[in-house]
Amino acid sequence: MTITATPRQKSKPNYFVYYNDWTGEIVSVGTSLRSDSPATYLQTDNVIAYNIMRGLASEQDYIVVDGADDQKTLVGKSEFLHLRNQEDQLFLLPRIATQRWDIRIRLFTKNNKLIIDANQNNISKLVSHNARSRIKLDAKTAFEFYLIRENNPDHLIEVISVDAEELINNAYMSLDISHLSRYASMTDLAFMTRRYFENYYFEIVDDLFVDTDESRENATTWQVVQPLPGSHIELVQQGKYITVNSLVSADQLFDDAGLWKTQLEFFVVGDTPDHYMGSFSIDISRLRIGQLEKYQVDFDIDQIDLIYTNPKLRVSKRKME
Repeated sequence: MTITATPRQKSKPNYFVYYNDWTGEIVSVGTSLRSDSPATYLQTDNVIAYNIMRGLASEQDYIVVDGADDQKTLVGKSEFLHLRNQEDQLFLLPRIATQRWDIRIRLFTKNNKLIIDANQNNISKLVSHNARSRIKLDAKTAFEFYLIRENNPDHLIEVISVDAEELINNAYMSLDISHLSRYASMTDLAFMTRRYFENYYFEIVDDLFVDTDESRENATTWQVVQPLPGSHIELVQQGKYITVNSLVSADQLFDDAGLWKTQLEFFVVGDTPDHYMGSFSIDISRLRIGQLEKYQVDFDIDQIDLIYTNPKLRVSKRKME
């Protein structure tokens, strides 16, 4: 009898990668199924999973995406944002605000501005750290929002289509919807969409929205207080006193104008920024709760320049006789 020896082949180990089904973010990696985890998992023999499990690689540098034939695969993060396939069913944006939002729509009733926001903090977690300056999409995509009458989804008023890559990189998009008042009251509107992200909401804000000047967004030089309409903060001089007050809500000062610090410093200069004459700081925390700031000054607001360093913030000035 002839005995033939067959080399034993070692089977590849399987790893279980648990991840967020909406974002692809990795929750945990192990060698066995977890009965205590409700998260979706990917079963794979990918060496990346082994490296993550052994601490040789960070799960924050990888993500689970749709690969060939819509099969899930584990890849490294890059400058490309891999969007989840959109839902088949239309989703009604809730009127309940949440801090965990991915996409939100805000309607500012005082100037009929519709603001569509993409949460930069959440999106930045889905791409590599060195790609924060410009995020690309792996396919050209449009986010479509269906504007309807509240409680009447069959009454379609308008379809708003937004280039996804532009929205994600610009943080927000501003639209004037004054023309829609002929079809419905601004407080009688609702939105539906097919979701790419998990958390959306729609909010009606009784406030004036101030657009950020795009030409100032990337500015590294000083911004000058000017006598212009549509600003976040106004400085008004009457005699020897300047009164500082906010023209917008506290949320807009914080989120849109980027006033996270408690103090904002203004520098008083002459014909050029080099002609320094003095400075004063305003208490942002007081402005956020609607309190006025008042300062005694020894200059004419029309004869000097006031400069500051926040490119998102619009500050105006005027003088009362």
